Amino acid sequence: MTMLKRITSIFAIILLFMPTIAKAADFNPVYVISVEVSDGGTASASKHAASEGKKIYITAEAFEGYFVKEIVVKEDKTGVEIELDENKMFLMPSRAVTVYVEFEKIHICWNYTDIRGHWAEEEICSAIESGIMNGVSDTLFKPNADMTRAMLVTILYRMEGKPDTDGSNAFTDVKEDAWYFDAVRWAASADIVNGYSSDKFGPEDVITREQAASMLYRYAKWKGMDVSQSVQLDSFADSDKISDYAWEALSWAVGNEILIGAGGRLYPLDGIIRAESAAVIYRLTMLSK
Repeated sequence: MTMLKRITSIFAIILLFMPTIAKAADFNPVYVISVEVSDGGTASASKHAASEGKKIYITAEAFEGYFVKEIVVKEDKTGVEIELDENKMFLMPSRAVTVYVEFEKIHICWNYTDIRGHWAEEEICSAIESGIMNGVSDTLFKPNADMTRAMLVTILYRMEGKPDTDGSNAFTDVKEDAWYFDAVRWAASADIVNGYSSDKFGPEDVITREQAASMLYRYAKWKGMDVSQSVQLDSFADSDKISDYAWEALSWAVGNEILIGAGGRLYPLDGIIRAESAAVIYRLTMLSK
């Protein structure tokens, strides 16, 4: 074969494979798109894999009672975050990526504007979410309002799922049509509450700190909780104000940090507010776990 024929043959081969070579030159590699989803909903990407520069859309749907808290896209190897636009779209980089979708439960307590930033916000939210405390309206909780004896008894009653009781009601100031009647009757039958006397309970009276400690102490004993841990109270400047009946209960409550003093005082005869009630119930619940 002459030199000219060889050159002609090589040129013919090049022409034959030119389309394939051109396609190979235009080939764009594709990269995997992974999606990780928290509890509370479902999510997906518009493609499982894509080449650089392709538009990828994220779809996220929350279950009832949840909302989409955050969507983050990151490159797998570098951890670099990829920007999402308002349509939940991002441009595919030249690396594999993972889409992280986080859902969060919608909290009822967010409706109450007067507990945001409150020192007991977490405890109040816990009480609201568990159904043992309610707001005074759709938007107000009134955390600094006084707590009555009937209110605290009702919280304990709700914590137990509002159990039926065959106990009789000996308190003449607890009427059968009162909203707290069943709660007081149950608590009295379980020896969780005592009245001021055999026939007086004082349901509308503001509950004092030592009275609250006593109710919680008796409730803990009724639940079978260990109530052996306690502390001496003589170091508190106002320990002489503690009623005889409340010493054991307060020793237990302070020893387990259910009730906390301030400035070296316990203030046993001071009333407690709704926020404090939520806090002591929360601490009691944590203690039982």
